[in-house]
Amino acid sequence: MKSIHKWTVGALVVCGFQFATMDHTFALTDKAVTPEQYGANGSDNLPDTAALQRAFNASKNVVLKGGATYYINKPLSVDHTVKITTTGGKVNIVKTTMRNKEVAFTFHNAATLNTVMWDSAKKGQNYIVVYSTKGIQPGDLVHLKSSKLWKWDNRGYLSKGELLRVSKVEKNKIYFETPLRDSYYVTGEKVTVTGYEDKQLIMENVSFSYPQPFNSNKPLVLVEAATNSKLENVEVRNSKTLGILLDRTYKTTVNKMYANLGTTKDINSGYGIQDYGGLYTQVTNSYFTNVRRGIDFSGVTPSRSGYAAHNTAVGPVRYTLASGNSGYGTHSTAEDILFENNTSVNFNYGYISRGDRITIRNNTAYGTMTAMVAASYGDHINVYNNFYKNDKGGNAEQFLRVVKTFDGNVSLRHNYAGVLTGDFVQNDSPYLKSLELNRNRAIFIHKASNPAYLIKSLGSVKLENTLTQDNLMTMRVGKKAFSSGFNLTSNTNKIDWKY
Repeated sequence: MKSIHKWTVGALVVCGFQFATMDHTFALTDKAVTPEQYGANGSDNLPDTAALQRAFNASKNVVLKGGATYYINKPLSVDHTVKITTTGGKVNIVKTTMRNKEVAFTFHNAATLNTVMWDSAKKGQNYIVVYSTKGIQPGDLVHLKSSKLWKWDNRGYLSKGELLRVSKVEKNKIYFETPLRDSYYVTGEKVTVTGYEDKQLIMENVSFSYPQPFNSNKPLVLVEAATNSKLENVEVRNSKTLGILLDRTYKTTVNKMYANLGTTKDINSGYGIQDYGGLYTQVTNSYFTNVRRGIDFSGVTPSRSGYAAHNTAVGPVRYTLASGNSGYGTHSTAEDILFENNTSVNFNYGYISRGDRITIRNNTAYGTMTAMVAASYGDHINVYNNFYKNDKGGNAEQFLRVVKTFDGNVSLRHNYAGVLTGDFVQNDSPYLKSLELNRNRAIFIHKASNPAYLIKSLGSVKLENTLTQDNLMTMRVGKKAFSSGFNLTSNTNKIDWKY
């Protein structure tokens, strides 16, 4: 099936990014095309920007020459479903012009629906009522954004909202494949509803880079509102700010990604890949180095049901990069995220949680760090069966650090740490509600005159609904004690006092 696209001379500006465009009308084909058909070389130092863009404009199936290096001097963009593969082996796309707020490659999906919610909708409901459904159809994505802030907003702009996929449309009702994860009330709350056409990006064996580490203040690769997209063996290099940004995508899978960003201490982002308000994103079997964080889940509205597994993130020792650096984490708005079977080396923290119902299980961390896990904002943080070792040199101070802004509950079960130099849990927050410590083990080299504590609070905090059971601290050096700074007298607590 063919569709007609029109491009005009000049620059198309979408969401603040400039894209190279062509002056012609063409038939979009499903047949494979190559940039060489449009004049690309891939083996010299001359720009192949125009040829690459013409190939992307012409087909849903673009095949790049394996082993080629294509130099570009303008951003590339695609606004339709596309599969980008190679004839075999890796292809390099090098953006030679290092300009502020430019992206090397954008998969762009313009909104087809802009309306507002007409009637209130409750959590668990599978539809909403809107002013207009014109331009929306089954399979499309809908993004809800409320004028109300997310429960754990700490910046003044993190909003309640969510991403959904349309199952059917009836008059002014839009039905979804999954139920609403939040409630919305039209009295005192404005909910904008934005729709996006069902479009997919498949990309394999492509490496994007700058010639040297550069801070563009934008990602190197941007994917907008895509559905069921797949990135396989994609590399990003020398983009100090951000490698790949997935902006409100649905069921994106990323496998065997490689990121080496060259991030420095002046960079407050530095994410290898960031899921921004997406749903069901999966990142697996990937490697991240010279990053401030390998994988990050966040968004202006929550990233939900993300999954990161069998990845490795290698950073410098703690305090080398901007504060809050970690191998993996949820940067702000995130819910129901699972980190599983990952490895983190160095950083300030192995894993950082800023969200609700974040699970960190069966992961490993090595090297010099403040703590394997940090709880910063949110609630219901579950930390199970994780393993910290110092066999790559260095030690961690604590296993868990509860940051001063955290106001929820943390559960620690069956974790092992060796060697720690401080306490097993250090709490800096006056708002911590409860702890669960069940069958955790740790080895300590504690040289201070005061003891190492199983649980320690820097300020006086009364805990309720707290459980400690069968935890063990093994001291190679120093003394140990059960708790400091916590009031555990509530009859809702179950404390066995074992350590």
